[in-house]
Amino acid sequence: MQPPRATTVPSDYLYLWASSADSTGPDFLAVYDVRDTGKGDRYGALITTRAVPGRGHRTHHTDHALAADRQLFANDFGSGESYVFDLTQPTAPRVVRQFEDVGPLMHPHSFWRLPNGNVLATFQMQHDAEGIAPGGLVEMTPRGDVVRASSARQPGVDRRVRPYSAAILPEIDRVVVTTSDMDNRDTTRALQFWRLSDLSLQHTIELPPGPRGDEGYRSAEPRILSDGKTVLVSTFNCGLYLLDSIASDRPSARLVHAFPRKPGTSCAVPVVAGHYYLITVPAWSAVVSLDVSDLAHPREVSRVTLGPNDVPHWIGMEPNHQRVVITGYQAMKTRVIMANFDARTGRLSFDERFRAAAGGELGLRLEGTTWPHGGSGAAVPHGAVFSVPASTAGTLSPAQAQVMAVVDSAMAAINAGDLVALSNVMTDSAQVYAARERDGAPAFVMRTAASQRAMGRRAPIIERGFDPEVRIAGTFASVWLPYDLWAEGKWSHCGVDQFTLVRVDTAWRIVNLTYSVEQPPVCRMHPDGPPPGYKPPVR
Repeated sequence: MQPPRATTVPSDYLYLWASSADSTGPDFLAVYDVRDTGKGDRYGALITTRAVPGRGHRTHHTDHALAADRQLFANDFGSGESYVFDLTQPTAPRVVRQFEDVGPLMHPHSFWRLPNGNVLATFQMQHDAEGIAPGGLVEMTPRGDVVRASSARQPGVDRRVRPYSAAILPEIDRVVVTTSDMDNRDTTRALQFWRLSDLSLQHTIELPPGPRGDEGYRSAEPRILSDGKTVLVSTFNCGLYLLDSIASDRPSARLVHAFPRKPGTSCAVPVVAGHYYLITVPAWSAVVSLDVSDLAHPREVSRVTLGPNDVPHWIGMEPNHQRVVITGYQAMKTRVIMANFDARTGRLSFDERFRAAAGGELGLRLEGTTWPHGGSGAAVPHGAVFSVPASTAGTLSPAQAQVMAVVDSAMAAINAGDLVALSNVMTDSAQVYAARERDGAPAFVMRTAASQRAMGRRAPIIERGFDPEVRIAGTFASVWLPYDLWAEGKWSHCGVDQFTLVRVDTAWRIVNLTYSVEQPPVCRMHPDGPPPGYKPPVR
């Protein structure tokens, strides 16, 4: 579960999880300054690094987005070790936990946040009397303590299955798990469906072949779309599958799109922003943006193309959906590139200012640098994530972060004009009130979640929340969120959003949203000033 953030505030920092290119140095987390002041004097500058023990390893996946508690999980697949970095102080990362096997389960791979604030990790494998067997799933606290674990080694399950990545659907009590083998020794078309409440494996299916015949092999990354319930699954063989009947006794998948595949490469990490789906396509040396509003017919709307020998692999989305970071293999294995993203149109473009020197190569190379932790050898980045914007991160507890994640999803839906997605994080009986003054008297306008859902879509806006106050009492929670709002290219108004939530089973849901509509000085503008490209309101 990876809810979008309720902010248009840009991130200040970029975290790169990197290993030594020649295996002589340690793995490390690098912190780069990506504050866009317009002056270019520090944009892309290295701030610090934090090395971990050991040498000659292979950094791999981190969290795909930094959680509100700022605890970052990162795995070194070569050693089987994983680490938890505390990024509460964004420019001073601390290693607070190191772990490897959990019981018989070995080689943790991907990490996803659960509704309760804990982490669900996929573990690739385990050993038994016959050799290597399927791994499983492990729930951990944000500091890496084991809560529970479950094995994928079950009767009837192909021994070549290797839990790889996951999509968490608490509303229907399911986890979708992909099954690719990191060692590329065993390939299957398997996709698994687990029950979240007890981490029990329910079904294993095979992805159907497409016209090329091999699209369904090596299931890679499942992603939940903005409606909170639709799942697209990518494969390393460049197929894209839409899942049906996920919670039923007969879940299924159908191929809805495919990309060409370049020998020796794989279509890899995707991200979702509204109704756009971004993914790396090595055959084109490109990152491609698809409009998936018509699920049966995804449509390319944009791409950024790298050099012919570049193999883009990992992409990470900024919380405000304005920038995308790209790492990869072959000619770009020591390089990180930044792209701009327009969440309204799906358009991608290179960030021309993100480079080591004016007029130099696009992006940054992790070469020729004296690292703060010691040494100067080239490094290979893999996982890359943006910091949580300071004005929205606060110091939330895991329980508060769980509540705020639902509000984040609601705010992202509001900004996208997606009233269906907004309704999906509400109870069926939820109500929305707008409170304002008209002719000197209070006036209220009310709509229900049902009427809101029927409205479908409206024009995107920029609504920025800041300084949230989150309070929880048992199964009841409230969030007081000052905001400002910009629409049609200009200032509109400011006010306060008051969210009331209740816990339904294991998930928080909004039962009421009341918001005020005012003007300064009665309400405040966002402390960061106007959004990029906007002028201050004339008073």
